Amino acid sequence: MVLSLSLIALVFGLLTAEAWILRRSVNAIALRIHVNGTRGKSGITSYIAAALRSAGIQTLGKVTGEIPALILPDGTRQTLKRRGPARIQEQFRIIRRTGRMGAKALVLECMSIDPALQETESRHFRPLIYVLSNIRDDHREKLGSTHRDQVRAMCQAIPPGCVVVSGDLENLEAISAEAKKKKCRLLVPGEWTPGPDTELPTGVFPENIALAAEVASQAGVPREEAIRSILEEISNKEATASGEFLNAFSVNDPDSTTVFLDRWREKAGMPQRMILVFNTRADRPERTDAFTQWIRERRGLFAGICITGDHRARAYARLKDLQPETDVTTFGPRQLKGLRQVLIDRYGKPLPVVGIGNIGGAGFRILKEYKA
Repeated sequence: MVLSLSLIALVFGLLTAEAWILRRSVNAIALRIHVNGTRGKSGITSYIAAALRSAGIQTLGKVTGEIPALILPDGTRQTLKRRGPARIQEQFRIIRRTGRMGAKALVLECMSIDPALQETESRHFRPLIYVLSNIRDDHREKLGSTHRDQVRAMCQAIPPGCVVVSGDLENLEAISAEAKKKKCRLLVPGEWTPGPDTELPTGVFPENIALAAEVASQAGVPREEAIRSILEEISNKEATASGEFLNAFSVNDPDSTTVFLDRWREKAGMPQRMILVFNTRADRPERTDAFTQWIRERRGLFAGICITGDHRARAYARLKDLQPETDVTTFGPRQLKGLRQVLIDRYGKPLPVVGIGNIGGAGFRILKEYKA
């Protein structure tokens, strides 16, 4: 009995000490910015960090997109290696590291999908500025199957007493109501349009640049200076389209994929038909269903649909009746090696290939095929 009580006391003491260290670290960071939303979080986080650096503010940023990474004060990236699945403790380690470094600002991309964990992140981080990029139809397993449920789930993570910055006009009424309820000040960024001499890479959206510039202006960075720094940060490295392959694997919802694809087709003068590579995930069944419906509605665009990933059987069952007008095939893990040449042999090289659905697993392997 005495031993059990001692162990309980020890655990309680360690948890108390950890909480105290985390609070001290948070208090040491003068400017705390939390970036949440369905699409664009990683880019916006990078843009804000770049704008703050340009003003001489010692800034760390942390992105959790395709490859989790820490953006150091000099702008270089340090990949974060994970042992096992992503856990919220990763955020706490970054907060403590920022406190030890003495950095003035931390721009933290929200890594949680579960609404309760999103709220936990914001509650412990206590951001002064909370960014909500947009709320779109994704992660139905965690956020709810209706748009109303998803909006409610995303808004509940807004912490009290902060500045909320959001350009999501479609859901602005709900965001505004939640901000008012929590005594937050809501800011909507002004529109920004690139000039005639500025050509944005495919997949980079003016509204995200405007959003990041508004956040930077709240930290004292002049808007034009912030935009100039953001454009330098973007450069050509964020372009994801080539003449042969368009990487839309990370655009995880149908609406955003439509915007992304339409913009690229207009810009690149893409042929009327293309080859679609649909990478699926068994832990995202709602996403599989949403994308299969999206594909059915646009069947005329695709000369061939190649389904891969660990949820391909479900996707194939929902798309196989598109044949023979559209060729529908599946590719297992062992068939991914040499996929580029297989598709050329099957459909001919002039047809561009578009990757959608998910970046994880097969997505990375397919990208390597086209970078080789």
